[in-house]
Amino acid sequence: GSIFQKKVWKLLLRIHFGKLTTYGKIAGQLAAQEGRAAMSARAVGGAVGHNPISLLIPCHRVVGANGSLTGYAGGLDRKAALLRLEGSWATDNDGFCGTAQGGKSGIRGLPERRTVPPAA
Repeated sequence: GSIFQKKVWKLLLRIHFGKLTTYGKIAGQLAAQEGRAAMSARAVGGAVGHNPISLLIPCHRVVGANGSLTGYAGGLDRKAALLRLEGSWATDNDGFCGTAQGGKSGIRGLPERRTVPPAA
């Protein structure tokens, strides 16, 4: 990967099991490391999407700014399944999801309930 991709992947390794973060938060962390005012969340998303070893570098733990599941090379169904396995998502009967920790994702500003594909 490129130098930029490797920096993003290194930040992905800091996301703990059962925790979530956003592309924007990663962009902010990377910008701070480089002494920049801002970094593109879309650029971060592109780097996350080129992760060659997604089970070891946990790109499935990255969600959209509004908490939505976005892009995953293995498919959104697999991303949702991995997050449920880790206890990051719990599907309600109405098809909406929240975190298994009572709706607290640990991500500031995210809504407590989000849509995610229900378990098959």
